[in-house]
Amino acid sequence: MIPMKKTFKKPFKDTKGFTLMELMVVIAIVAVLAAIAVFNYIPTRARALDSAALSDSRNIVSSVVNSVMNNANVDFNKGGAIFGAPGAVGALDTAANPRTPIFTLSIGVVARITGDSIQPPGASNTVFSAFIYHTGGTTDPTTLSGKKEFFCFVDADAGISSAPN
Repeated sequence: MIPMKKTFKKPFKDTKGFTLMELMVVIAIVAVLAAIAVFNYIPTRARALDSAALSDSRNIVSSVVNSVMNNANVDFNKGGAIFGAPGAVGALDTAANPRTPIFTLSIGVVARITGDSIQPPGASNTVFSAFIYHTGGTTDPTTLSGKKEFFCFVDADAGISSAPN
């Protein structure tokens, strides 16, 4: 008879798992992929915020045209959207009385309104012009805000309006 050889297993020899080196390689690969994703995410997000400002600039022109067509007594310059403050547009009438805003800007979108809204009784010489941008949008050093701006205007006397494409 052949003597049987005794085999003893060392407690950590057959345990299944990863070595420290394997874990470090995986962590490094995940870190590189995350860096690439963040690098591509930031400009994409800024362009998406520009799209929100573009949409608001188109919608605000429609709102101003509608209020002019309905002969609404609106002071576009007064309210939440005067000179860089976000918020409601046309929240006051020409006598500075509160009214329902004709348009409310999206979160983060700012309208720098430059036109007047003089509306004497029986006349319609409304001139509305605004530079609209998003505070988190793409940068543009040639603009006053430092962000990509969209210009829109409404001239009731001439019967023209323009919104960016």
